[in-house]
Amino acid sequence: MVTSYFFLGILPKKTYKSIIRLKEIHLKLVLIKYFIIFIVNLKKKQHTVKALLFFLVFMVLYNAQGQTTQLAASFCPGTLSNIGSNITCTANLGQGHRFEVRKMNNTLVGVYDGVAANLIYPSRSKYNFRFTWMSGCGIDYGTTYKIAVSWYNGTSWSAYGSQCQVTTPSNTLQINSTLCNTTVAGMGSSITTNVNRMCGHRFEVRLTDETPVDVYDAYAGAQANPGRSAYEFRFSWLTGIIQYSTTYRIRVAYFDASTSTWSAYGPYCDISTPDLPLTQLTTAWCNNSNVATSSTNIYCDVVAGTYQYQFSISAPGYGSVTDLVKTTNSFKLLELPAPHPLVGLQYDVLVSTRQVTTDPFGPAGNQCFVKLKVPTTVISNNDCGTTVNYLQQDTIHALPISGAQGYRFRIVDGATTILDTVTNLTSYNGITLRKFPGVQYCKTYNMSVRVLMNGTWSDWGSACNVSTTCSPTTELRPAFISNPTIESCATNIYVNSVIYATNYEYSVTSGAINDIFQSVSSGFKLSQIPSASAVKYETSYNVTCRVFVNGVWQPWGPINSIFLSKQSQLTGYCNALVPTMGSNVYCGSVGCATDYRFKL
Repeated sequence: MVTSYFFLGILPKKTYKSIIRLKEIHLKLVLIKYFIIFIVNLKKKQHTVKALLFFLVFMVLYNAQGQTTQLAASFCPGTLSNIGSNITCTANLGQGHRFEVRKMNNTLVGVYDGVAANLIYPSRSKYNFRFTWMSGCGIDYGTTYKIAVSWYNGTSWSAYGSQCQVTTPSNTLQINSTLCNTTVAGMGSSITTNVNRMCGHRFEVRLTDETPVDVYDAYAGAQANPGRSAYEFRFSWLTGIIQYSTTYRIRVAYFDASTSTWSAYGPYCDISTPDLPLTQLTTAWCNNSNVATSSTNIYCDVVAGTYQYQFSISAPGYGSVTDLVKTTNSFKLLELPAPHPLVGLQYDVLVSTRQVTTDPFGPAGNQCFVKLKVPTTVISNNDCGTTVNYLQQDTIHALPISGAQGYRFRIVDGATTILDTVTNLTSYNGITLRKFPGVQYCKTYNMSVRVLMNGTWSDWGSACNVSTTCSPTTELRPAFISNPTIESCATNIYVNSVIYATNYEYSVTSGAINDIFQSVSSGFKLSQIPSASAVKYETSYNVTCRVFVNGVWQPWGPINSIFLSKQSQLTGYCNALVPTMGSNVYCGSVGCATDYRFKL
């Protein structure tokens, strides 16, 4: 407005500069200065025309500085239809407005700065006001306030204009009507009011016969529990006992922090609690086979207001084990009577609740089971890192676990996992590699084991390396090594079987005998060798063997000795009475014998 007069050409250059600085200097002081200049010029009768024009500029500038605004006529006085309604002014001045709100006794309620608010909320007008934009909780319904307006010129605020009386709409505080005469979904459902009044609410709860139950102070509750609303209520926030399937009468009062007083209660609203909810073990515990210890707490879902929980526990093969009645929503397996708890045994659990001591336990929820975790085991240190020659005879052992009903082994070659094919599980903790279909020579396998107890398998234990030989060999079986004497050249002499061997080649030497011959069997008789006619009794024979595997003859195995004895004795009537002179008296048959001689 000021700059619109700069182009009249009637003021000295210095005067123009002074007027330009009006935004930085208190405007009234500057205008007084130029008014004095105007009076002096009139007295000297100098520059009369210019002085007159300057006076007109002065009056315009002075009026602009002295201009004020106030609430629009529709609000002055007036009653709002909504506490969030926009309140406008008669004119929008300067760079924004500031609204001063006072009670009718002139007590200051607060000041709303539209300029500052616009910087935080750019979509807000700098010139309008709403009661809901006031900070704190000093604005109430059905109350008349005096509001005055100041405007900002860029460096300072003007004086406040005239006060206007604005009345907020009347509204009786009560429970939201959509909730009255309904049943809430849960004890934790939010119960709201029709409006939020002052600094917070207090909810009085009674039975339908007016018997007091409890009072919830939402104002104090919000201070004690950050994030909780000072204007809401939930049955689960009460400290008293709230029962399911019950109708309660609720009414609300509001708190005025400026006077530290509560209002009178509003009208009642009837709200019913839901039916008693069913409960069961929590998601983390339902059908959990890995309960770490018997002292681990096992939880069910909480039912608000519950006095006691009953855990009804049974087990396959044992029937009902016990009913545990607890004041908390958890139990431990160590609370079961002997001989329980048993590792790996499935315990089926049903949970029911009651809300007061005189009530029976209600219906149970879904059945869940829990199991005490089966311990893991590993391959014996004596077998880890070994190289196996006899896939059919060499046994790999796991460290035994007391009470184990079975062991299951697996071997892993890269991405290929092979499980053992044992069908009749026993408590024996050993296995041979022939039980793994497809096992190969010249491989290194990661081998691990798990344990079966009471029908439940443990996790797999840590793996260790077990290798198979690249050049399998064989020798006489342990029974012949520990007792190398045979009494007949027709006795079968066996070497250890070798998996995937398609042929066996034997070498038998003794004196003039030096035979090498082949067989598809892992056994032979001295009577079958090429030089069988030269076999003699009371003689030792050196035996070695090699096998044909994967199209290649493998190395010869160790040399073992077999001693052929010719001993024989009577059978049937040894040290016994012969019934008649014509009875046959026999001795044991000796293979390869061409005749027998009896000495009396």
